[in-house]
Amino acid sequence: MSDPDPPSPNLTERAQRQARRLRTLAWLALLPTIAAVLLATLGPITSGDLWWHLRTGEWILTHGRLPITDPFSHTAGSTHWVLQEYGSQVLFALAFRLGGFWALKVLGAILALGTLGVVYFRARAELRVSWAALLVAVFALLFALKWELRPHLISVLFFFWLERCLFPRGRSLTAKRFSTPPPRRLLEVAILSMVWVQLHAEALFAPLLTLAVFVGALVATLREGAKPRHALTWLGMFLASLAGSLASPLFFEPHRYALIGRGVPQLYIEEWFRPWVLPGDPRFAPVSVSILGIYVVALAIGVGFAVRHALKRMRTKPGNAAAEIDQRLGHLAQQVSWERLAFLVGCLLFAFTARRFFWLTWFPLLDAFAWWAHNRTHKPRALHLAWICSLALGALTLFTHYPASALRSIERDRGTTVVDAALFPRFAAEFIRDAELTGNLFHPYEWGGYLGFVTHQPVFIDGRTVLFEKVIPERWIAENDAAQRAQILDARDVALIVMDRFVETDQGLRPWMPGGGEWLPVWVDERAVVWVRRGSPNERAARDYWTALGATLDVRDGITAAEVNAVRPAWLEERDLLPIELIRKLREREAQRFDAPLDAALERAHFWKEHGLGKNLRSEMRHALEAARGRVDAEAIQRWAAELDAGATDKVLRELDHLAKIRTYTGG
Repeated sequence: MSDPDPPSPNLTERAQRQARRLRTLAWLALLPTIAAVLLATLGPITSGDLWWHLRTGEWILTHGRLPITDPFSHTAGSTHWVLQEYGSQVLFALAFRLGGFWALKVLGAILALGTLGVVYFRARAELRVSWAALLVAVFALLFALKWELRPHLISVLFFFWLERCLFPRGRSLTAKRFSTPPPRRLLEVAILSMVWVQLHAEALFAPLLTLAVFVGALVATLREGAKPRHALTWLGMFLASLAGSLASPLFFEPHRYALIGRGVPQLYIEEWFRPWVLPGDPRFAPVSVSILGIYVVALAIGVGFAVRHALKRMRTKPGNAAAEIDQRLGHLAQQVSWERLAFLVGCLLFAFTARRFFWLTWFPLLDAFAWWAHNRTHKPRALHLAWICSLALGALTLFTHYPASALRSIERDRGTTVVDAALFPRFAAEFIRDAELTGNLFHPYEWGGYLGFVTHQPVFIDGRTVLFEKVIPERWIAENDAAQRAQILDARDVALIVMDRFVETDQGLRPWMPGGGEWLPVWVDERAVVWVRRGSPNERAARDYWTALGATLDVRDGITAAEVNAVRPAWLEERDLLPIELIRKLREREAQRFDAPLDAALERAHFWKEHGLGKNLRSEMRHALEAARGRVDAEAIQRWAAELDAGATDKVLRELDHLAKIRTYTGG
């Protein structure tokens, strides 16, 4: 392909300066995109899967083999465990041994920047610098749900390698009717598949897409008179990639799962949801309107491009295709081969099956841009437009899921922490570890990997969808169906429950409770609650833990957030006070500063009452007033009692009235 960007001796000095300026602008336009991926990978860890990937890699390094059954949960039992990313997991574990979590973050940043570099140079092979920068920003937005350190961040690099094997750079659009790969490329695609399958099960892309390309070559042979050798060579590419993808200890297992084992993940796991789930559906999050908009546009352009060029080739008489194209377009002759069309259709079909494959629409979009660009003379105004659009899309990427999460952590002064406590039960997990609580865990789906990593206790479930295909609906029922919850918890011998303190219900955010009187809360913060069975060794261990800190574990109500805050007031400076939704609501009410500790504590008490937490409201008030002993007068107490009057229960009002009359709280 011709490249109009580098300065030519035939250009005037002014034109050369203009070309250099456009290149500079294009590079500057990449800065928001680069910033977004760096934020996502260097910020607090937001992936719920990285934790069990690390544990698996450590297990493999320690034992020198692949686990056959699950060593991390109490639900999978003897179910055969099909590891799909063991190579990546070992790589992560080695990085962790080398430099801890920061080494992992740096590894993620390197992989992310490497992906952007590969995308840029792939687009640059077809387009001017400005348009290539725009395509990088589009890719970053389409890939927005995957900018986290997980094996797929390695897998995407292999996909680009596969595309380059099938269609060498600069030849995705070609005037030739037939492009038969040389024998060395059969060896290359076999090696690619063999290495890829050790790292990620998405290596199945290799045989599936080479099969699609073979079908395209077969169409070219039957319709346009290509020699049989052409189709046979592409058949060899498919067989080479298939053989390479089977060269793993798992043999056919990853293929079986990818082809027929995705039913349960598509029902329960967000990244497997169909792309046509729209805003308003609770399953829509974390897909933003900008991501969905770019996806729809890319999908529409890609489908239109593929259909248009397929119809063009079908209308061309066999045997005269190249001559007709050359006569009509001259030196700009461009036509998409049947092989390339088959590859693009494969990408579009994958992109239409799940959100995790949104980014595959980028390849047909690239071809559409390349075809359009090579058949038009672009003026500087159009190149400036590309620069502005790439800048805008890069800025949009900053506010998508993972970059936005990192930005929120920075706002809360948590940008340098390992894990965002607003996403994971950081302090609850550390409490279980420090108090030496043991036993089977029950918890939300996305917390399993983290809780297992920190506490080393058997989890109910984590992100291994192949292994937990039957457990996923069971856990969902136990969380949402109070009638069956006790039966499931007893059957699984659950000893510890770690759950969100607040869950979304028809009445808004409400506390989640296990039900019945068997469970005692031994840890409460604004993110999570830990329950243990009454009378169990865990209750005694928790009681000893709190006694050592000067707190009392109530035999009836357990521990409260106020009790936790009272014995460790400095801890408030270390943690995020509330889940993200409640932070937003509380900030709207906190238009003024409160004098710590009483005003802030009473404001929280008011807030708890408003959100249905009446059970612990009295304890919040009692500890708040005790913490303010000698520093507040009765008038202030009465003022807060009056503000809490509206809608409060009689029991709470009596307690507040009693507290307001006790003069010892005034210091006299």
